[in-house]
Amino acid sequence: MAKERVHTLAEPVQFGSETITQVTITRKLKHLRNCTLRAGADAKGEVSVNLDFGTLIDLGAKMIGHPVAVLEEFAEEDQSVVIQEANDFLFRHLGTGPKP
Repeated sequence: MAKERVHTLAEPVQFGSETITQVTITRKLKHLRNCTLRAGADAKGEVSVNLDFGTLIDLGAKMIGHPVAVLEEFAEEDQSVVIQEANDFLFRHLGTGPKP
């Protein structure tokens, strides 16, 4: 079963005729299907991962089940919660993120 977390928005968002006051953030492997990461190493052999911020925005929108346009309307505080969840989920599957 997918891990889910309900987040109550600090500021409700109006999208079309819908007022969104909370979202369910769902971690499903299928959301990672189109994520792109680039790994590389510098001259010292230090490995780094390059992540396009758009990837986190797209992943966050998938995880809340709304279009990117909805996430873009969230208050900064709410955007940060969703993006952090997306970041943690993505990097957990790379073996570099926090373990639940």
